[in-house]
Amino acid sequence: MKTRSQHISIQVQPDLLDKAVRYYAQTLGLVPTKSADGSVKFVGENFTLWVDPSQEPAVLQEWFVGNLDETKRKLVEAGAEVTAESDIGFFVRDPYGMRYHVCSEND
Repeated sequence: MKTRSQHISIQVQPDLLDKAVRYYAQTLGLVPTKSADGSVKFVGENFTLWVDPSQEPAVLQEWFVGNLDETKRKLVEAGAEVTAESDIGFFVRDPYGMRYHVCSEND
């Protein structure tokens, strides 16, 4: 399973989103771009940081894989739970409670 990752999602409660965006803009010195779904994107030299509204605060790493179906099968067989699907992959919670987004490298 070939993987790479350059994306991080910081999920904050919706009522704290604007405050969090200001915080990351000021501390990282990056310009935020708002998307239609309410997420805010910061693009750095070697990474993309998303600040997303969520009722469950978390930090999500994104992993890009070559074969989405095979990766999903292996993760589930190893005890992970697929919690949602996305346009480019799926969200998973591993057996240790960590959540992350697995994405197709082809998108």
